[in-house]
Amino acid sequence: MDVADIIVQNGTEPAMRDRVFILFRDDSEMLKTLTYAEFYELSLAYGNMLKGMKQSLKIGEKDRFHVGVFMQNIPEFFFLLGGCAFTNATLVGVNNAQVGEKLAFDINNIDMHVLFVDHAGQPGTGGTFLDTVLFAKEIFGFTGLTEDFIFATGTPQKTKQPPIKTISQKLHDSSKSIATFRPCPFDPSRAAVFICTSVTTGAPRASR
Repeated sequence: MDVADIIVQNGTEPAMRDRVFILFRDDSEMLKTLTYAEFYELSLAYGNMLKGMKQSLKIGEKDRFHVGVFMQNIPEFFFLLGGCAFTNATLVGVNNAQVGEKLAFDINNIDMHVLFVDHAGQPGTGGTFLDTVLFAKEIFGFTGLTEDFIFATGTPQKTKQPPIKTISQKLHDSSKSIATFRPCPFDPSRAAVFICTSVTTGAPRASR
């Protein structure tokens, strides 16, 4: 079974579907839960959103599609993992301690098509994760990734024009097509996830 198979099984099986899968605190520190069934539905919604992005970028269903995440350990990371599993895409976890030129290098080196960014404060920077991304783009440049395909969690701070859309806005925009969304079988020869881990020396390396 691949990731998509497991999400479907746990999200639909009577003995599992109503059990709690994720326990987390929201921005207001309220404790929230998500069941396996709710996670399955959210994975489909995120998959449908990613499919629309692939089509906008003129990327075929079976072509390589790198979905970057620059965030803390938050539920959106897992929703994007589920969405990637349903769209034959590769989730790329960018090391969330990176800044400046090193961050720009990682984003360009992994050939990022879309990037999802945390709106929360990034430790040690005096700004948010989104601020860090926009600064790296402005000063060092991204070779392929444009602001049209950078999306933030929550309600981000004001940014230069054009404004950065939130994930919730994009999900809402794509919700009209969710009824016709069908998951794309994942290619077992393709990497499901790249995680850019910290190393003792040199730049982070993407673990397949």
